[in-house]
Amino acid sequence: MRAALLLVMSCAFLLPATASADDRVRTVVMGIAARRGVDDATLTQALSRVVLGEYAKDPTRIVIGPDDISRALEWEASRQQAGCDDNACLAEVGAALDASRIVNGTLDAVGSIYLLSLSEIDARTLEPTGRVQEEVPKDEAKLLDATRRLAIDLLKKSGASLASSGGTFVGNAGSIEIATDPNGAQILVSNNVLGTTPTKIDNVAPGRHVVRLTRTDYEPVEVEVPVHAGGVTKVNAELRIVRSLAEKNIEIRNVKWREADQNNTIFGWSKVGLGTVGAGAGALVALGGGDGGFVTGVVVAAVGAGLIAWGATDLLNPPKRPVPEWEIERKVTVTPPKDKGAVEVKVLQEAPASTMNR
Repeated sequence: MRAALLLVMSCAFLLPATASADDRVRTVVMGIAARRGVDDATLTQALSRVVLGEYAKDPTRIVIGPDDISRALEWEASRQQAGCDDNACLAEVGAALDASRIVNGTLDAVGSIYLLSLSEIDARTLEPTGRVQEEVPKDEAKLLDATRRLAIDLLKKSGASLASSGGTFVGNAGSIEIATDPNGAQILVSNNVLGTTPTKIDNVAPGRHVVRLTRTDYEPVEVEVPVHAGGVTKVNAELRIVRSLAEKNIEIRNVKWREADQNNTIFGWSKVGLGTVGAGAGALVALGGGDGGFVTGVVVAAVGAGLIAWGATDLLNPPKRPVPEWEIERKVTVTPPKDKGAVEVKVLQEAPASTMNR
């Protein structure tokens, strides 16, 4: 393996270099290794290309695949001869290629199923940033679909790898500033609890992260958040109360609304009635009371007209019926650093939620 690594190092200059201002994560996709009961190397090669293709779609990464270095050495032959499938070995490859992440996979045949596993590790710390696995029937079409699905899942899980507990991220890092309405939502990134809102999370690896926000009695929200080196991405989310509590709340609010509506109707018609009587009495006084009675009658009639207008206004503008919480539009915004352009927000949750571009 050491000899193979020396060859890799000697040809690293042939690979695309990362510019100093580029905050994309340099990722080596090693591919999927055929193991127990799998003799078709072309199958694992095809599956490896699927994984490579899904990673290549991620704009936050610079992706290096076996084909990128095959011109310098017989990569697959060297890797399989050396048996490079443990984290330490993979880390050496990552260091040789100046990579931050290493993606590796295995395919085993067990009875009538395939066992497909994919993993991504931090090339410097050897810590796994994500693992996914699935049992698939021995059907190549289903295996292809499972490979694509697992690659996408792995991207989401490993995209949010943070700094170690020491607090300093190795490499260029960014920050996420999160606020919710109401406050006090727990923040999870890659299943790691990172405080409650409002807060700012530093030392976040550049890339696309899935941030999950949870709060007692509220529906969880998951949102994809892009993080850029040296920049702060802001997230603002309105949380939606759980349906069972929302249904109880709407019952209480409807009772109060009916009382308010009834009172509004009663007082509205009362004002109209009193105003009508006053306006009529004032008119009679004004017409039959002489000069002094005319002025008094006009004043009384004007007060009556005002009461009529007041009551009519109440009747025409009754209290609005309360809207159930589950029908209220909830807003989630993601604002990247100014020079990073717009972001299409993708809110991932079971209940309906609004999406906005910012």
